[in-house]
Amino acid sequence: MAIKNLLFDTTILPTEVLSFYDDKFFNMVERVAGSAEAKLLAAQGIRSLYSFLNTEDVFEILSISCSALNDIKGLVCLKADDDTYIVKLGCRASIQYLYQLLKQKHEEILKVNRMKFKQNQQSQSQISVKTITILSKIHRKMTRHYLLSNNHQQRQQQQQQVNHYFTIDFSFTMRNSDFN
Repeated sequence: MAIKNLLFDTTILPTEVLSFYDDKFFNMVERVAGSAEAKLLAAQGIRSLYSFLNTEDVFEILSISCSALNDIKGLVCLKADDDTYIVKLGCRASIQYLYQLLKQKHEEILKVNRMKFKQNQQSQSQISVKTITILSKIHRKMTRHYLLSNNHQQRQQQQQQVNHYFTIDFSFTMRNSDFN
């Protein structure tokens, strides 16, 4: 019975599960999958969500003949009469469930973070467009006002001042909006 394409209730996991490490990670594994499964991961140095998700087969280590693994083999496996070990189906299912649950939670958090990033970018670009629009209107009004002067030389001088101040203000505004 495969559980590959099921959706799981990831609300049983806290958002900060992605940053769990060592004891916090093992406590979560024990709560979700079981104590034998937590000990299996701990024995292999799988101490975080990312190391767990990047491990191809957590049961592979059980094929090694090693006395240090005998206690874990006793918890996770059934010992056949010919002294071979077979992983208990419940343990395998618990690890598969844990894997799918953590993978789904990871994807959900990534999706939320991507959406927040896009919204932030959109709001920043909207602010920049509004700033440019406002500055353009101010520039046009100031230009019209100064062009109404009677003296040609005075008009040119005032227009140069308007352009100079507008350029300084505009470049300052653009630099500041780039950093927000």
